[in-house]
Amino acid sequence: MAQSHIIHGYYIVPFTISIKMLLVVASFVSLIVELINTGIEASVDHTSTAKHPLAKIAKDVGSAAQFLALLLLFILWMMALLSVVF
Repeated sequence: MAQSHIIHGYYIVPFTISIKMLLVVASFVSLIVELINTGIEASVDHTSTAKHPLAKIAKDVGSAAQFLALLLLFILWMMALLSVVF
């Protein structure tokens, strides 16, 4: 749901078109990584309900990828907002 607020912010905040495009692309990257992470978790859960170290690693790596995508989005938003303020 946070992604829709970011897309709405695209129209409100006075950024240049290149910054707006970068923020929209980063938002979609975050959504794509979340979909891939969900696919990884579903396939691991489907394969076996037993605990396995490799299954844990797969899920942890997917979650880490999503964290990095959200961190990238946060950093880009902070840089864009600071460019407007200063």
